[in-house]
Amino acid sequence: IDAGLPPMTGRAACISLAAPDQTYDWEVRAALEAWCSASGGKATLGLAAGERQRFRGLAIVAGDGVVAGEAPGGRFGATIVSGQARSLP
Repeated sequence: IDAGLPPMTGRAACISLAAPDQTYDWEVRAALEAWCSASGGKATLGLAAGERQRFRGLAIVAGDGVVAGEAPGGRFGATIVSGQARSLP
């Protein structure tokens, strides 16, 4: 994970990306960054850098006005979850 988790206020959304083995890490990062940009709010993302596993990256965005962006098309499979954010005690 690139940075700490964003403060859990307002709304939040999370995406995980599945990619074929022949996908470069920079392609996964670019897709996640584009999704975060479209979703709004504060974001953090993580990559399974150099790994060849089904799920290669994830991103979490949180803040007022967060709306889950469209899933990247093409070679990626995506799972997106969104809703009201709250921190656990």
